[in-house]
This record gives sequence, structure tokens and C-alpha cells, in this order.
Amino acid sequence: MAMSPARAGVFTEMGTETTTWTTVTGNPAVTGSFMWTGVDYLGEQDALWPSIGRYGQALLDEMGTPRPLAFTWQGIWGAPTTTFSTGAIAGQVVLTADHATITTDVNDVSFVKAAVPTATAPVTFSITGPGAIVAVDSGSMTQETFRGNTRNASGNLAFAIVQATGVGTITVTAKSPGLTDGAATITATAATWIPCSGTCD
Repeated sequence: MAMSPARAGVFTEMGTETTTWTTVTGNPAVTGSFMWTGVDYLGEQDALWPSIGRYGQALLDEMGTPRPLAFTWQGIWGAPTTTFSTGAIAGQVVLTADHATITTDVNDVSFVKAAVPTATAPVTFSITGPGAIVAVDSGSMTQETFRGNTRNASGNLAFAIVQATGVGTITVTAKSPGLTDGAATITATAATWIPCSGTCD
């Protein structure tokens, strides 16, 4: 603390290690800290190729899936701790869309999550109806293409980002070797996309 005298303020770019919390609690004038980093991101990789980002140090992976450390921090901040479930079920692909309704505006998309029982299983997405898969992704920080329709799961999850190309019902299907296919439907309407219309989730 000799190098950090007790002054009012906030710490910036502190790590996500829980031990840093004592630096805050040990200094009553400090109001909090910014963690580096809260969410995994592409770039600034801390390993050699094919690493494409900083992996494992964030509370959430790049797709927003919480890591166990996130729940530890919930308890440290005094929030009720929760548990996270991938939604995976033995023997099948479970498919869910974060938005069941999207607009035909090019700025509007739905993230369709495929949960599989094998942590890194390959998942192949397909689509019928007035929609298109504009990208595929997972929480992995190992290089894979975002193009096409196949992605290896990371932590049992893979995602397809779906955009409407017209009005109607879009059906997204996901396959993975040895598993029963999963499917999800999205309704596309003709409208202009408004960020955070109604609720911002």
C-alpha cells in the first residue's frame, strides 16, 4: 500500500483473480475495480497461433457464457450465487434461439445456441425458410472460421447467427455425429430494427 496511498477512487485493469478483492476491501476509500477482463475477446492473444485471443481469464467467454469464476465473483460481491447449465441432454442436440422473433432489417439477428453432450463436438447448422446463417461461433479462442455452417463446440456449446432474408418462418436445424438433430424456429417480420425495443436482453 506504500505505492498506493489511501485515496478515494476506483482501481482499473485489475485481474479477475479473487485475491484482488482484498485490495478493495482493505482500502475504505476505494469504491470498486474494473476487471481485465470481464469478457473474452479476439486479439491480444496470450499464446502462439492458433490462439486468437486471451483465453480463460475472463468471467465470460466471448459468446457471453459464464465461467465458474463468474459465480465465485457473484458471491464475493454479495449477490446470490447461481449455477449455469449448458442445457445439453444426452443423445441429442438441443437448439434454442435467443430471439424467437426478428425483423427483416439487416441489423437484426438471432443467436441460435446448440447444446451438445460432448464438450467439443462438431455441429453443422442448416436453415430453411427466409433466413441465412451469417456466421458460426463458439467460446473457443482457437482459430476456426466464422464462415460456413459448421463449428466445433466449446464447453458443449456452438452458435449460428441467423438473419432474416424475408417474412415468414425460419427453421434452423443442427446435427452432430451420433446425436439426434435439434431444431428451432424463428419468426421474421417486416420492420425496422430498434435496439432495446421493449426490454434490453
